[in-house]
Formats: sequence, C-alpha cells, structure tokens
Amino acid sequence: MTSIVLFINYKGFSRVILVLLRHQSIADAWVCFMAAILIKQPFMWMTGYYYIDVLVCYCWHGQAFYWGGVTLSTYNLMLIALERYLAVCRPFDHGPVNTMSRRKMALLFLALYVSVVVITHGTYIQVRYASSDCV
Repeated sequence: MTSIVLFINYKGFSRVILVLLRHQSIADAWVCFMAAILIKQPFMWMTGYYYIDVLVCYCWHGQAFYWGGVTLSTYNLMLIALERYLAVCRPFDHGPVNTMSRRKMALLFLALYVSVVVITHGTYIQVRYASSDCV
C-alpha cells in the first residue's frame, strides 16, 4: 500500500527521499513476503533437480535471501535517517545530496546491495547440500 501511495503522490518530495522511501517500501514488502513463505513451506523441501536444489539449499533454506532483505531494509532506513538529519540539522550540507545525479544514486544503491551480500555472506554457508538433501 505504501508503494502505491508513493508512486501516486510523488509531488512535494525531493527526488532522493522519494527514491529512498520507495525502495524502503519495496524492501519491507519483500521481507514480509519471504517471511510468509518461510512460515508456510514444508521443512527443507527440494525440487529434485541438482542445480536448482543447490541454489534453494544455500540461498533459501540458509535464509540468505531473507536476512539479506532484512539487512537491506535496515541499511536503507539508515540512509533515510541520514538524509533527514542533513535536511533538518545541516541544510547547507543537504543541498548536494538533494541534487544527486541518477548515476550517483545508482552507485549508492549498488554499494548498498554489495554491502548487504558481504555482511550476510555467513548465511550462505550455514547449510550444506549433501546426497540430495539440505542439512
């Protein structure tokens, strides 16, 4: 619902905060969606195809996707807080942030996603695929 409201009512927001808020709503929806699936799924289900099972075991059953989404949501929230701090407490420093180019924003989000993968790398190795089973 938040994503829809932000896509319809975009006037009055700076471009940076609008992108950050939209990204936050999508990340939060993704985490909620994954949590609902993790709760309802059968325990350590497998597809029967080796390469898909390896991916499912390490990324899904190790909950790497879930904890990556939680970390992404948290760090995005920190970026929103930093942007709001600059807007309120340091308005002269906020000017360059407010007029950030699309390229710089893309690099910022690339750094955000890379840091999430690096920070949550341990979740990829907490399970092991052995003899057609995820343990």
